[in-house]
Amino acid sequence: MSEVIEPVIEDVELDRVLDEMADDFADVEAGGVKWMPPVGRYTATVCKTSSGHFTSKKSGKEVPYAAVQVQIAEGAYEKKEFQLGFYALEHPVAKSIAKGLANLFAQRDTTSWKDVIAVIDGSEGCTVNVDVYETESKGIKYTNTRVIGLVE
Repeated sequence: MSEVIEPVIEDVELDRVLDEMADDFADVEAGGVKWMPPVGRYTATVCKTSSGHFTSKKSGKEVPYAAVQVQIAEGAYEKKEFQLGFYALEHPVAKSIAKGLANLFAQRDTTSWKDVIAVIDGSEGCTVNVDVYETESKGIKYTNTRVIGLVE
């Protein structure tokens, strides 16, 4: 069990500024927790992308990845962001989803994994319809996304 840390601010000016900000504390979500909207269909715009590589714990090989963050465009969750997907190109399902998403963004068939990553990296500003849905496996619930199509 960890020890409870009592907040002690010795900087009087900092303490005053934090007191002024107290009203919005309850409205701000804790970072690091991947927020997902409730099950439903959303119109969302790609607001951030990233790509790179990491060393697989399974195989020890370098694995390329692409990640896409979207921002909900309208409704009760307008301007809230969530991760559309993280596609590690070592898993067959992730490869298929990444290739399909890149083809959708590019409106053509991509020609290589480099092309897939480049298209996904260049997709900021694209608006899509996204279904958020839940699945369950071995007693654990998962929230998933499925891109339905581009919004023209």
